[in-house]
Amino acid sequence: MKQILIIACTFLFVACGPDRARLRTELQSIEAEMVQLRIAAEQQRAQMDQAEFNVFIGSFAAGYGATSGDYELAKDGVGTAVDSSRQYDVSKYSHEQLKQRYDTLATRRTEIVTQLN
Repeated sequence: MKQILIIACTFLFVACGPDRARLRTELQSIEAEMVQLRIAAEQQRAQMDQAEFNVFIGSFAAGYGATSGDYELAKDGVGTAVDSSRQYDVSKYSHEQLKQRYDTLATRRTEIVTQLN
């Protein structure tokens, strides 16, 4: 009777504990997603840099057009600066969302590595 109780407790403990194979699979999945998030974040960062440059060029064109009397150039420059500013904001928001997801996955990854060790 005592042996059956010990065996039953052992099976219950094994069934309730995290499965190492499942943890390894989850770890691989998390690491793959983290790589994808890093790539996407770099793309968003590149879009932010491009938008900053376009705002600078648009502002320069607007100022030059206004001082030289070329009001069409000034209008185009303002349009470029405004559109690029919006693009920067969208890219920055996307970058922040990607970073938050990455941080969440990094935390979970640390938990899994701790459990596996």
